[in-house]
Amino acid sequence: MGAEREPDSWIEDFSIVLRRDAIRTLRGNPGYEVFIGSKVAVSLWLAIVALAAGALGGVLVSGALWASFYYVLAWIAGLIAISIAAWRLTVAWMGAPVGFLAGWCIFWGILTGVVAMWGAQLESTGWAYGITAGIGFLVGITHGNLDHTDIEGHEGWCMVGAVLAPVSASLAAWLRRHVFAEQEALAAAALTGAVAGALFLGTVMALYMAAWKNKDRLARLASLYMHHDDFCAEAIRVLDTAIRLAPNDASLHDRRALAHAFKGDMAAAEADWTAHNAIEKESPAPHLSQGWLQLRRGSIEMAAAAFDRALAARKGYPLALVGRALANLRLNHPQEAVDLLTKLPAAQRDARTVTYLAEAHLMLGEWRKARQVATVAIEEYDSVHGLSWLVRAEAQVKLGNNDEAILDFNKALAADYELGIEERTLQAMERIDAPVLEEHELEDLEKTVRGKE
Repeated sequence: MGAEREPDSWIEDFSIVLRRDAIRTLRGNPGYEVFIGSKVAVSLWLAIVALAAGALGGVLVSGALWASFYYVLAWIAGLIAISIAAWRLTVAWMGAPVGFLAGWCIFWGILTGVVAMWGAQLESTGWAYGITAGIGFLVGITHGNLDHTDIEGHEGWCMVGAVLAPVSASLAAWLRRHVFAEQEALAAAALTGAVAGALFLGTVMALYMAAWKNKDRLARLASLYMHHDDFCAEAIRVLDTAIRLAPNDASLHDRRALAHAFKGDMAAAEADWTAHNAIEKESPAPHLSQGWLQLRRGSIEMAAAAFDRALAARKGYPLALVGRALANLRLNHPQEAVDLLTKLPAAQRDARTVTYLAEAHLMLGEWRKARQVATVAIEEYDSVHGLSWLVRAEAQVKLGNNDEAILDFNKALAADYELGIEERTLQAMERIDAPVLEEHELEDLEKTVRGKE
């Protein structure tokens, strides 16, 4: 077994209720950053940033800059000022995701300006354009490593950059040799770099913004908020934006329906489920959502029936298998949960689903199997869930491995981010009189446990 799914694949499991502070912390992760402003305005702004950075790059390799120590100091001051201003203005106006792009344009803009001016200063025409075309191509292809899960057509965008970087640098070099030659040296160098940086990065950033599709990122952010009822209003706001971008995406209407239901507005939920079914007839998604809703409400038998309907509509539906297995666990039917979870395809298994399987084995009294499966969740799937350590700790207690259990109980507390885990862990620790350890004590115990292995 091995990790196949994304680290946050658990986000589709709406049985998980996060603590309020955990949602705020996770919200700051790059995976939940969203840009929904004007792409035209961003493209123009990034072109201006790239132009300024290109000018700095052109000046950097100009002999005139190094003629005076004060010019060098002025260049350094200009770099610092432009970098700070570009970052702060961009983040304040357009947010952190675009702030990163501004920094990207500064770095690659300077490099493009350097290449263009380096070639332009060479006496040999062959060497001049050999440098701008050859090194420019390397700049373009390396720049193309900028990838993003929400960018469509990345390979095409990358190839445009690989062609445009050498063309921009070569054109700028030609202008320096034939048009800017009469300009004062520093001005000519700045113009050369500015043309190269703005033409290359201004164009590729405009294409990047055009290919940046926010719908999936908005859906992910809304899903995060839906892991606590108090944040469902924010989830609905995010989903409203996503639906404006993609009104015919049935999955967004289903997701908003569930957010309304968690919030307690069943009329709005039913309206969204109706809209979903009008777009995608006979979809199992509303049955799945109703299963999550009933699980959160504690109506386990109703949840089981909803998951069954989802499985009837789509045989082997992975999320419905997980939901039905969870319902079986809560109905004290662990063998049925094992049967369902072992049907999951390898690509649909993650740390959370493997932990549920370990929990089912624990309920069956299969202590060694529970420990083994929980270890797979922790070590092979890089579990971030306190539940994984808690299940393994409870198995260790049954096997008489108290040191190992104390270690895992404390790790469960350290990884705690969902409601109920801390309470359940402390109750289990109390039964064996296990201490809550300080960080250094935890490290010492871990060394002791490893020494036993």
